[in-house]
Amino acid sequence: MDIRLRHIIISFVVLALLVILAQPNILSIAFVFLFMGIVPGTDITLPSWVTIVILLIALGFGLRWLFDQPVYHPISTDHDKSQRHSARKRVLKKTSGRRKTARHYRKQAAKA
Repeated sequence: MDIRLRHIIISFVVLALLVILAQPNILSIAFVFLFMGIVPGTDITLPSWVTIVILLIALGFGLRWLFDQPVYHPISTDHDKSQRHSARKRVLKKTSGRRKTARHYRKQAAKA
């Protein structure tokens, strides 16, 4: 079994959810760090521009992940149509002696 990046990401998300469920204050600490720039447990406060840069980097990674997801394109190209036509002709040649000939073949709508 090969481990893909998707499996690793899903396992980290599940682990993070379990940690948040076990310790609810971790979520508030994360929001305080991201939105106000306060590092928990210390007296350090990040400048606003650093917080904005961190949020923009997180937004960039999120958008990159979103646009890398596969998208369903229902529009078929001419190449797909020609491949289906040649496949249909091959099937007709194989079954021509058994059932219908090419003249009697009627196209049927594709089933979704």
